[in-house]
Amino acid sequence: MGQCRRLHNIRKSTVSILVLILLLPYLRHVINEGRAKLAGIAKDHPRQLVTAPAIHVKHSFEKEQATRNDNNVTVNLCPIVPPNLIGAFFVNMEPESFEEIQKRHPYIKPGGRFQPLDCKSRHRVAIIVPFRDRESHLKILLKNLLPMLERQQLDYGIYVVEMAMPTTFNRAVLMNIGYKEALKDYDFQCFIFHDVDHIPENDLNLYNCQRSPSHLAVSVDKNNYKLPYPGAFGGVVALTKEHVIKVNGWSNMYFGWGCEDDDLYQRIHQNGLKVSRGPAEIGRYKMVKHLRDKTNQKNKDRANLLKGMKTRMRSDGLNSLKYDVLKREYRPLFAYIFVRIPVEGDTKSHH
Repeated sequence: MGQCRRLHNIRKSTVSILVLILLLPYLRHVINEGRAKLAGIAKDHPRQLVTAPAIHVKHSFEKEQATRNDNNVTVNLCPIVPPNLIGAFFVNMEPESFEEIQKRHPYIKPGGRFQPLDCKSRHRVAIIVPFRDRESHLKILLKNLLPMLERQQLDYGIYVVEMAMPTTFNRAVLMNIGYKEALKDYDFQCFIFHDVDHIPENDLNLYNCQRSPSHLAVSVDKNNYKLPYPGAFGGVVALTKEHVIKVNGWSNMYFGWGCEDDDLYQRIHQNGLKVSRGPAEIGRYKMVKHLRDKTNQKNKDRANLLKGMKTRMRSDGLNSLKYDVLKREYRPLFAYIFVRIPVEGDTKSHH
C-alpha cells in the first residue's frame, strides 16, 4: 500500500511539472500584462482602488453564477495549474446515450454550459463542433471530452452546428457560424474549433488560448501520431476572439473536403501571427473511423481557392458570412444550432 501511494504521488508530481512547463509562456504573459495594467492605474489614478468588473447577465445560468459569487461562495480564482489533471487517460471509443453521459455530469447546464463549483475559472471557452449526421461520433466525443474539460476547470460551452441539406458540406462556414452564435450567449474569449471525430487522449493538452493560435491535434493515430506536414492546422485548433477577428475568421468558399484549414493557417501567418504547438506526446488524438459521406466529397477547386487566399481574405470570412438559423436548442449537453446556408442565386433573407 505504501509503495502504491508513493507511485501515485510521483505520478501527480510528474503531471504538475509537465503542466508548469507547458504554462510557462502563459504565466509570463499574465504577469507582464498584470504589471502593465497596475502601472497604468497607478500612474493615471494613484488613489483608485481596483474593483471587479460588473457582471452582465444575459441568461439564467449567468445570473445563478453571479448570485453565488455575490454570496462569496465562488469568488477565488481557480489555480493556474488545475490540481486534478491525470495526463494520458483511457479513451473509450464505444458510443453511449446522451442520457447516460448526462447522469455522470449533473452540473452541466442546458446548452452544455459548465463552470467550476469551487472556484472562478481563468478561461471562458466556447467549443465549436461542425456536425453532419454523426450522432455516434458526437456521443463518443462528449463521453471522453466532458470529464477532461471539468478537470481543466474551464468556464465553457459546447456548440454543435449543423447545416440543412441537401447541399455540399462546408466545415469552415459552420466554424464561423458557431463563433458568432456563441458570442450571442456569453462573452467567450477563447474558441476551440473541434472536429467531431477527434477524441483527445491527454488532459495536459489544455483547452485554453495562448498569445498565438494553437494547433492542439498535433498527433493523430490515423497519421501514426505524426504531423502530416509542417503547415498542418486541422482537427482541433484554438484561437482567441482577437485572433479570429484579426484573420476575418475562416473562408466561406470551401464547399466539400479539403484546404479550409490550410487557408486558415495562411491567414494567420499573413496577419503577422504564428502557430504554436505543444509536445506530440501530449497533443494526441484518436480518430473515429468512418467513410467520407456523399455530401463531403473532395473539393476539386480547393487548390485554386488556396492560391487566391491572400487577395480574398479581407472580403471572405466573418464579414461576408450569410446564413439563417432554422433551429436553436439548448440541449442538456450542448447547444444545437441548425442553419441554412444560401447558395448562389438564393434571394431568401439571411444574417
